[in-house]
Amino acid sequence: MSEILDQLIPFIWAIIIIIPSYAVFHKFSGILKDKAKASHIPVGGKGNAQIDQQFDNLINNAPELLNRVNKEIEEQRDRGVADDQQKGLIQKKGMLEFVTDNKELIEMLGKPIIKKVLSVVNRF
Repeated sequence: MSEILDQLIPFIWAIIIIIPSYAVFHKFSGILKDKAKASHIPVGGKGNAQIDQQFDNLINNAPELLNRVNKEIEEQRDRGVADDQQKGLIQKKGMLEFVTDNKELIEMLGKPIIKKVLSVVNRF
């Protein structure tokens, strides 16, 4: 009798470990699947088209946006706001100046590179 118990004890321990492990895995895998479905980004042309359109809008509207940002910076300075408190606006101004100054170069080289990067990112 003790020989049979000695042989069954490892199986009993395995069952004690496997059944709760399976239950926990089954529960959490369902939760993870639901979260993955909720945060899924659609792969395909629609997402790329929106990003391409936003990129084109940024390039085409950069001079107008730069003028708005310059006006806002000047208004803030007139109100007495220091430049270190306007870091975000000043960084935005720098980016828009870069885009405005290098519009042709960005359209020639930047767009194809960004499209390649987006196609690689959308695969994952």
